[in-house]
Amino acid sequence: MAILRALGWLLVVLTAAAGVADLTDNVETGERSLSVVGQLWARMHAPSLNLVQAVTERYIHPSVWQYLARPVLLTPAVPLFGGLAAVCLAVGYFFRRDPEGGRRRRRRRR
Repeated sequence: MAILRALGWLLVVLTAAAGVADLTDNVETGERSLSVVGQLWARMHAPSLNLVQAVTERYIHPSVWQYLARPVLLTPAVPLFGGLAAVCLAVGYFFRRDPEGGRRRRRRRR
């Protein structure tokens, strides 16, 4: 579960980065808005977004892009990344192993 915790912390960093990007955009434009995942991805590397869309529609199914990927890409980045980070960290810490390699055992209440 160390991988899940590492993914959670990576998502925390992405949440912070998306939050800072939103704050700087809000200060520059004077508007309050949250950037969406697809907008951030397009800003960072638009050709890879187009490639993922083409591969998904051609080799998997166009409905997967239309009804699964597209709604995720239209979701605001900060709440999405923050929620995924919270879930990954909670599950990762709940199922962590103790140093001896066995599972942690909970004490029974009497």
